[in-house]
Amino acid sequence: MGRSKAAVPAYRHQKSRRLAVVTIDGRDIYLGKYNSPESKAEYARLLAEYAVTGRVTRPSDGEQGRDEITVEEVIAAYWQHAEGYYVKNGKPTKELPAVKTVLRPVRELYGDKPASELGPLAIKAIRQQWIEAGHTRGTINRDAQRIVRVFRWAASEELVPVTVSQSLATVSGLRRGRTNAKESKPVRPVDLKTVELTMEHLCPVVADMVRVQRHTKATEIRKRFGLDAAQVILGHSFADVTQIYAERDAEKAREVARAIG
Repeated sequence: MGRSKAAVPAYRHQKSRRLAVVTIDGRDIYLGKYNSPESKAEYARLLAEYAVTGRVTRPSDGEQGRDEITVEEVIAAYWQHAEGYYVKNGKPTKELPAVKTVLRPVRELYGDKPASELGPLAIKAIRQQWIEAGHTRGTINRDAQRIVRVFRWAASEELVPVTVSQSLATVSGLRRGRTNAKESKPVRPVDLKTVELTMEHLCPVVADMVRVQRHTKATEIRKRFGLDAAQVILGHSFADVTQIYAERDAEKAREVARAIG
């Protein structure tokens, strides 16, 4: 879980040096030219990571790679791959916009950083932002895996060391009851009237498949809860009709199987 909220360290102007600076735990950290996009991105990254760990993880200027591929460049390369890969019948699949949305905070927080320096803390920092934005636990876990997949692809293309994707993959998914992330609403069964109205618009084979599912479930319910319960599930007016249909699902299933091969 993230740290409790406290006063946010301010982005300030160090006028004598004309630099942006933030003070965290009594330490002044210079971010680059004041009011530049790069300094604001560095500020956002530091705050995101500090919110998770309570410490500053910024390398000194001498430690930062100068000629290595950056996270921004990895994302650009992966996007070119994704535009050709996530296509079905000549049209982009739903995965493509999902990837674009997931990679936005990665680019904003870490875009100018050497990709080789990206580690588990990056995913945890981004994940905390998603939690605070109200994303559900399942969605957050899926999106975190999308980030891992990007850098696993980059490793396969020899753009980054394989250790990058391996380290990102060490971040365990959020577990129910052990995170502040909210849970998805449970999927409720569709009422019988809606099912019946929908079946009128289905082709005969698919409509029969729906009936098989209902009859199969009705047989199970009849065995566990009695004939009256099965009668309600199937929507029959008379129990003797339910008695017949709740036992005929196997025969109907074989008929459908023969029809669709």
